[in-house]
Amino acid sequence: MHGLFKTTNPYDLKHIAEMHPTCPHCGHSNRVEPGFYFGAAYVSYILMVGLLCCLITVYYLVYGEIFEHFWRLMFMATGFALVLTPVVFRYSRVIFLYICVPFKK
Repeated sequence: MHGLFKTTNPYDLKHIAEMHPTCPHCGHSNRVEPGFYFGAAYVSYILMVGLLCCLITVYYLVYGEIFEHFWRLMFMATGFALVLTPVVFRYSRVIFLYICVPFKK
């Protein structure tokens, strides 16, 4: 994932989606077709739901309840999601690229 994006910091929100035109390791074009990376939204959804399920599980294990302090859990989940969104955005693009594009070894 290091060579795909122009900046290594996912929290540089001005340049979060900027990718090199070709992979620096294999030379494969990162511009597969127009709108290709919209499919990464499905991967992003799956990743975020999985991470939030993990957060809820940890919350339950720590506090022993979920619904007594429901709003505390919702605020924690919202903050957790906001902090992780740039990282999940980038990983979802990489995973979607690996799923859809055949690579030669």
